[in-house]
Amino acid sequence: GSEHKIRLNFDFLNFGNLISSSWGVRQVASAAATNPLTLTRFEDGTPVFNFNLTQETFTPDLSEFSRWRFQLGLQYLFN
Repeated sequence: GSEHKIRLNFDFLNFGNLISSSWGVRQVASAAATNPLTLTRFEDGTPVFNFNLTQETFTPDLSEFSRWRFQLGLQYLFN
């Protein structure tokens, strides 16, 4: 005989962010941290750079990866 089953899956992603909006927020490098030098000018053919001093090396990423979400799955199994 053959068996037929239905399986329901319910998965939470980033559950900590569901509890508190400050939890589970992904941090990404700020633009100043990834690009610390800026070419400002040339003096007698020699490049002169400025160092971009920043206090914030990381900033919160407010994309979907920092938000809580769930996914619902349904499987139909047969043998």
